[in-house]
Amino acid sequence: MANVTWVGSPNYTVGRQGAEIDRIVLHWIVGYMSAADAVFKNAARQSSAHEAIEDGEIHKYVKEEDTAWHASNWGINLRSIGIEHSANFDRPPSEATYETSAQEVARLCKTYSIPCDRAHIIKHMEVAPTQCPGNVDVDRIVNRAAQILGGSGVIVQPSVTPAQATGDTEINWVGKVTASGDLNVRSAPNTSAPAGQGNTADGNLHAGDVFDVVGYTVAEDPYGDGRNIWLKTFRGMWVWAGNTDFSLGGDPHPAAAGGTVVVASSTLNVRSGPGTSYSAGQANTPDGCLHAGNVVNYVAEVAGENVSGNNIGYKSIRSNYFWSGGCKK
Repeated sequence: MANVTWVGSPNYTVGRQGAEIDRIVLHWIVGYMSAADAVFKNAARQSSAHEAIEDGEIHKYVKEEDTAWHASNWGINLRSIGIEHSANFDRPPSEATYETSAQEVARLCKTYSIPCDRAHIIKHMEVAPTQCPGNVDVDRIVNRAAQILGGSGVIVQPSVTPAQATGDTEINWVGKVTASGDLNVRSAPNTSAPAGQGNTADGNLHAGDVFDVVGYTVAEDPYGDGRNIWLKTFRGMWVWAGNTDFSLGGDPHPAAAGGTVVVASSTLNVRSGPGTSYSAGQANTPDGCLHAGNVVNYVAEVAGENVSGNNIGYKSIRSNYFWSGGCKK
């Protein structure tokens, strides 16, 4: 039986805002559990998970009934338990870490009536643009958890697209994609929506055109052959991914460390550079600032001015900057 220790974190939201827990998101620490302790106890880092596992030890940071800031996807944060694993690029999880994780996943599945399959126990990378959980073998954990629960241990494999819960209509993915043929730009992710909505001469895209993408979704399958991914452009329009080089198996032109955050500060300046000396009021809002509850896409984390012990800024999709200390993931 694992040894459970309460560590605690200031980085969480009380409650679940009415959401039911129906997902478990698995992460890797890229280090040892002591590193997770340090990060999650630091209010300036604005991140947390519910727990971390190393060998036979479990450290708890956020109560299960509360929302941890772990998935870079607010909708998934609200409905999930986040578990970190002790591992690094040259150090996969130990046998004991795998067994403790499987036991914990089985407990959570039983407690919250979560189906023990890969549609409900997911990788961080399946809901946000990241390489997390790295070398953590999620299928192995789910297989073993299913055995613990008395099942056959044969897991439901994920489809070609990341699993989506009911109501999850869009996954954040920021990067550049190239059209491989003629491509209609539509106002919705289906062929019945009006085309010609792009910022081009004829409103559509053509072979070789490179365009910015801020998300994708599972929608209409135009040819009935399983190609049902649609891409959301920077301007909020939609294009079918079938005539592009977009691939969920390997991002073709990903932007570094992009994702989504929720503004925690009552007011957050948006500046022309990553520091307080740069001009503010650069957001596309009435007062040029961001406010508590705003959900913001960013394309990169950048080092900037150190404010209250935190020098990380976010570069927005509009190429302006805001301080990470005023946000939560």
